[in-house]
Amino acid sequence: MNIKQLIVGPIQTNCYILTEGSHVVVIDPGGDIDEIAPFIDKEIDDIEDFRIVNTHHHHDHVLANEVLKTEFDGKILIHEDEKDYIDFEVDEFLKEGDEIQIGESTLQVIPTPGHTQGCICLLGEDLLFSGDTIFDQGVGRTDLPGGDISKLEESIQKLSKMVANGITVYPGHGSKFIWNH
Repeated sequence: MNIKQLIVGPIQTNCYILTEGSHVVVIDPGGDIDEIAPFIDKEIDDIEDFRIVNTHHHHDHVLANEVLKTEFDGKILIHEDEKDYIDFEVDEFLKEGDEIQIGESTLQVIPTPGHTQGCICLLGEDLLFSGDTIFDQGVGRTDLPGGDISKLEESIQKLSKMVANGITVYPGHGSKFIWNH
C-alpha cells in the first residue's frame, strides 16, 4: 500500500491518500481539493474502488468529502456515533470490528471516543492512522461538542493495549511518529 500525505485546509490537516492497484482510500480530506484531486488523477489511471474515510466529523477533516465523492464516484465512511454531528450524506457508517480493504491491505476500525463521540483510529499491519485522538506530543482536544476527557483517556489506554511498539502513527495534524508506550 502506498501512502501520500498532503497537508490541507486552513488548520493544516493531514490528508492521507492510500493507493494499492486500482483501489483508493482518502483519509480526512479537509480541504484543498485542488491538491487532492490532481494527485489522484496523476497516480491512478483506472479507479475500481474509491472511498473517503473520516476519522471524525470536524470540518477540517471533511471539507472536501462531497467534491471527491462526486468527482471520483466514491463512498463516504464515518463512524456511526458521528450521525448527530454531520450534514453530509454518508454511504456507510462504521462500527467497532469493521475492516477497510485497500487492495490486499486491511485497516481495522478502532473506535476511540474522546475528541468526538465517534472518533476512530485505523490500524494496519505496521501503522496507525490516529486522526485527532493522539499526536506525537499529545492528544486531541476535548472542549468541543462531543468531547470527553475521560473517554479520551480510556481510548488511549485501549490503544496502548492494542498497538505494538515500533509502528508508525500517522496523526490528523503534525508529524508522523513511532509508537512507543
